[in-house]
Amino acid sequence: MSGDRPQRPQEAPSSAWDAEPSREPPIVLDARGGLDLTALADEPLEPPPPPPARDPPSGVPAWMAEARRRMALDDFSGAIELVEQVLAADPGHAEARALLARNEEKLVGLYESKLGGMMAVPQPRMRPDQVLWLNLDHRAGFLLAQVDGTVSYEDLFALSGLPRLETARILARLVEQKVIG
Repeated sequence: MSGDRPQRPQEAPSSAWDAEPSREPPIVLDARGGLDLTALADEPLEPPPPPPARDPPSGVPAWMAEARRRMALDDFSGAIELVEQVLAADPGHAEARALLARNEEKLVGLYESKLGGMMAVPQPRMRPDQVLWLNLDHRAGFLLAQVDGTVSYEDLFALSGLPRLETARILARLVEQKVIG
């Protein structure tokens, strides 16, 4: 075997992927042991610029004026609808937030006054087969299912899991329809 030539190791076929050395970014941990994302960037990361200040949408002043007018007329539901439009267009509108809170407070008070006291214990006033014809939504159905002659209105507010305004609206409607009382 002395006449045999030493064999050269076979080279892998070259490809376009082999033309440039691998540039995998190093994994660098920050002082707390988390991934340091700034080390991965070629240039230091800068926070994005703040959004440019913009004027409120054109309808906002008119909606607010109408909401104030409706509140003055004790149309609290109508005022809430307008204020919600304002907040959808401009979520940071301070006056709209304050007006929303005042209107909701007024409506909750009106609905609660129809219940006859928060410690009162409502009783079912309709048979279950009659209730089926009322076409109640699932929230009203849940609240009605809790009315068993032992649970107070205040307890129903706690059990509902809904905002106080929604619970008060549903209970007042059930009293008005003579479903409970």
